[in-house]
Amino acid sequence: MGAKRPVRPMETVILEQAGKRRVFMDMNEFLDPRTYQWYASRGIPIRRGYLLHGPPGTGKSSFSFALAGSFGIPIYVINLQDSTLNEESLVYLPTQLPRRCIILLEDIDTAGLRRPENESKDETVSKAKKKKRQGKKRPPSAVTHDMPERISLSALLNAIDGVASHEGRVLIVTTNKPEDLDETLVRPGRIDMQVAFKLASRKQATELFGRMYSGFQPKFEKVEITEDETEHIAATDRGEELGSLSEEFGKLIPEEVFSPAQIQGFLLKRKDDPSKALAEVADWIKASVQQKESKSKVTTVQ
Repeated sequence: MGAKRPVRPMETVILEQAGKRRVFMDMNEFLDPRTYQWYASRGIPIRRGYLLHGPPGTGKSSFSFALAGSFGIPIYVINLQDSTLNEESLVYLPTQLPRRCIILLEDIDTAGLRRPENESKDETVSKAKKKKRQGKKRPPSAVTHDMPERISLSALLNAIDGVASHEGRVLIVTTNKPEDLDETLVRPGRIDMQVAFKLASRKQATELFGRMYSGFQPKFEKVEITEDETEHIAATDRGEELGSLSEEFGKLIPEEVFSPAQIQGFLLKRKDDPSKALAEVADWIKASVQQKESKSKVTTVQ
């Protein structure tokens, strides 16, 4: 239900600098002891909640782990889709975590939250009729056992408020579809800052390429020079070559079409050959766009 994961360095997260810096500075101020004193002297509860939203693979969870690493605090993940998680344990779980930590609720839009019991009668009847019609269309082979009862919205709100009641904790909520979230989830006091994560820009693609091949060792022709000169020239040539390849790669990637995770996946399959990655990226882009347009699940170029 709750799991502690290892943190990662902030520099490994490829994110537009403005968004990264805004959250980092806000959290840095929140964790400053002087901030505690300021809030305490005015009788204001000190709490922080962030909503990270954007398409899958844009680095929302990675950024959360990087924040934990940067500030040296543990991060705990609560999986709302865990079949063993019930409302009682959801509310109880945060009480067992340390006072100073990050609690991450991933992909909250996919949790299938039950609506409050006070829905209007017409709305309830309408949903019941729709469910009945869907049931009639379902073939016998598709009948399954009853699914476990889902977490209610009110239980989740109670859990979030419980996290917030422990001063010094940071709540991070991620979602692919912010427009699907109930407004009570994102009201001030629960969520203090919203950050949009977009698909990769050309600049991000360039940085991804450079980071992937930062330890690449190209081959150089042997010439009669001293050892120190050899090391200097080799390091300079490697840097210049990698910089040139990175720039060329970035120019080929269309703006905000692929997620950083997709680009990284392409590069990982060619992690020992940056020239090959550059030579094959155009075919990969074309095949990936065609696959998306045809809504096919078959990948022709990986």
